[in-house]
Amino acid sequence: MKRRLMIIAMAGLLLLAGALPAGASKDELPRYILDQLHNDITYTIITEKNLDGIDKLIQNHSPRHFAVIQADPGQFQEEHGKKLMEWVGEGGILWYYDSRLAPFFGMENSPLDRGEINGQPYKGDYGTGKAPGYNVIAHSVPFGDHPVVSGVESIQVFLMEVSPDKFSAVSSETPGVTPAFQVNLQKRSVVALKSVGKGWVIFKPLIWLDVLAGERLQANLKEFSGGYPVPKSGKPIIPPEALKPDKTGKVKLSRFDSLILADGQQVIGKVDEDFIEYAGDRGIIKLSVKEIDSIKLLPTGTLITMLNGTEETGTLMSLSIKFKTLSGRIVSIDKEDVVSIKFNAGK
Repeated sequence: MKRRLMIIAMAGLLLLAGALPAGASKDELPRYILDQLHNDITYTIITEKNLDGIDKLIQNHSPRHFAVIQADPGQFQEEHGKKLMEWVGEGGILWYYDSRLAPFFGMENSPLDRGEINGQPYKGDYGTGKAPGYNVIAHSVPFGDHPVVSGVESIQVFLMEVSPDKFSAVSSETPGVTPAFQVNLQKRSVVALKSVGKGWVIFKPLIWLDVLAGERLQANLKEFSGGYPVPKSGKPIIPPEALKPDKTGKVKLSRFDSLILADGQQVIGKVDEDFIEYAGDRGIIKLSVKEIDSIKLLPTGTLITMLNGTEETGTLMSLSIKFKTLSGRIVSIDKEDVVSIKFNAGK
């Protein structure tokens, strides 16, 4: 079943509270990613009710254990931030979500105004209670090269409301901060990282796992926080046997499309989809494949050129593309492995 983007409140899909860093669903990530994940990564959640747990965290430091801060900013004190930053400097990894805590962790609170984001209001579990906010789409920073972004173009996130009509984000221009994801092209990030001594501070939102590449980003962050390499994409992109013709020879297709893959390979066949969905400034749009000339999957998003010459920009909703090869085999190609598609390219 294809997974489509839905900015709605779906119980159980948003990674929240105690289950937050648990990583990706074992049934959703590709096998080659699952094979690279580790089960010895653990974490401690710190809320306003167990701030004394910071001392225990520091005393029992482990390289495979990280901290998740979900404390009420009104009860989080300077002494708590100082202890945690000293721990990070010695090799600790710290996640936090509320940008009001940013000054404690070497970042700058720079919330997004309501008029700067498109999404839907939602109230999600956070720490020991509920937090109002907005569900929005975030895109990877153009030309960003931090490993946690590997294999991820866009995610759906829940941004907490940190003051009236302002939503959690940090400045992308603070010295030492590496921006990773934004919801617009302003100098503010909803995912950002900062190296501190031997450790890292990671600012991130709550992520919807079941749409776009939320699971992959969560897996990347968890592996990185556990001191492991970020999972690498699998090779080859298309199994060699899928390209070999059977005894009857090459099949006849109603049209011939050309795919350029991330490994430089060009493959001729047919995109086995009737419609393409993408999210852009006009919301989620469904386009008939018969009306599309080409699709380019760029680091900054997706550019769709129609046969009539008009262009659409946004984010391709499908996580994978069904493609029928000249051998007659239908394969599912991860979106991240496709550079461009030219429809009706000929034989």
